[in-house]
Amino acid sequence: MSEADLWLLAGIVAFYLYDATILLYADELVAWPRRRAWSASVGNELQWRGRFAFLPNPLTPWRPLLRLQWERPPGDRAPVQLGEVHDLVRALKPLRAAVAVMAFLLAVLLPLVLFGWRRWEALLLLLGAVYLLSSCMVVYTLRARAALGLDRRALLSLAVDTLACPPFALNLVRKISLRHVSRMDGLAFATATLAPADLRRLHRQLLPRLQALLLREPGDSPRAEQLRACQAQLQLQSPEQQDETA
Repeated sequence: MSEADLWLLAGIVAFYLYDATILLYADELVAWPRRRAWSASVGNELQWRGRFAFLPNPLTPWRPLLRLQWERPPGDRAPVQLGEVHDLVRALKPLRAAVAVMAFLLAVLLPLVLFGWRRWEALLLLLGAVYLLSSCMVVYTLRARAALGLDRRALLSLAVDTLACPPFALNLVRKISLRHVSRMDGLAFATATLAPADLRRLHRQLLPRLQALLLREPGDSPRAEQLRACQAQLQLQSPEQQDETA
């Protein structure tokens, strides 16, 4: 493998990770499905312009991601509608399979071609397969636009990214699901879908985030009251508080 080949593979990884990184506001969380339940995170403490960075598992690009607000005014909270989420995940199923195949082409076959076979015919065939698959992903996204909740502008942006840069195509499922706007309360969704251990871990992440938000708010503001109520609820549900109560 030549130095140029190494730079090519490094560039693919760098573009993929850059495109996969999500910046969350302080009152947002991101949730994703697992085999039997869901998991969620509010990102790490690395900030960029006041937003918190979150890098999803690089080895599972086919998992959809939901962006939800965990702190909403009482009048702006929609009930948890798991059927709506299941419909989105179902509509994404063909794209999830396509992303898995794309990951195999770029992460397994491409290094084999560059390192092992080193034949230009194999490389051209692989590139053709990559762009054919990207085109099929765009066509499906276009046909399923209504089920995926995409407007024309979003569809154009996703199509350009997918066709212009194969590493970006790996994040197509994530990008579509992250665009799915929902008024569901993030904490209520987490309570309904997360395993107990994952829910307690999320609460431990939220408590310092809540404290930071409270420091920015005037003590007598309506939002400060909402934040204090949310803080009291989380502290009541935390494992430490439960141990003391027991």
